[in-house]
Amino acid sequence: FKIRGSYGVLGNENIGEYQYLATMARINMKYSFGNTPVSGSAVSTLVNQDIAWEKRKTANVGIEIAMWNNRLEFTAEWYKNISENLLCGVPVPLNAVVSNATVTMNAATMDNSGFEFSATYRNNDHPFKWQVSANLSTLRNRVTKLNYGNHESINGVAITREGEEVGQHYGWVFEGIARTQADLDDHATQLGAQVGDCLYKDINEDGVIDERDQTALGSGLAKYN
Repeated sequence: FKIRGSYGVLGNENIGEYQYLATMARINMKYSFGNTPVSGSAVSTLVNQDIAWEKRKTANVGIEIAMWNNRLEFTAEWYKNISENLLCGVPVPLNAVVSNATVTMNAATMDNSGFEFSATYRNNDHPFKWQVSANLSTLRNRVTKLNYGNHESINGVAITREGEEVGQHYGWVFEGIARTQADLDDHATQLGAQVGDCLYKDINEDGVIDERDQTALGSGLAKYN
């Protein structure tokens, strides 16, 4: 019987080089110095001068049990990983008048926690030796901080919100198939929909199916493995 535990902090430096340096570009503008027009340069990219490494804190506690001359072994472990200062491509406001659409910032914190179990039975007492193993793990994921936008990030068919799982499926809620014209007439207006097409839920109840009716559809992560 053994009890074990560990704690550690790791840094991730994979952030690219010179992310904190802005670049200058020649622009077709004139500045007046002593009533003399002079062509000049201006900052062309928005950068984050405070960019830093990502940080991952890992903790785990477990037990190991072996019985019957190590024929049966069992392990159980609780773990928690906290990822801080996660690097995100934060959208740059259009009125910034720079060339880059996003700027890399340490804008999020996420934690993963759960349990891991494994069991092994060995039979080495005979010429024909064999063993059987099984394992089970659980996962709970949460984005605990998302410091940009409206505390959410939408990337195509995935959405990440503060306080929820990372990368949830994002889209329209399926309500059924339009089998007749009456089904279409009784449903909220869905541009281009015909008999035989999918019908989607009018989330905001404005009578029209559009991008504002998209919502989080559920987890993209397995709870059990």
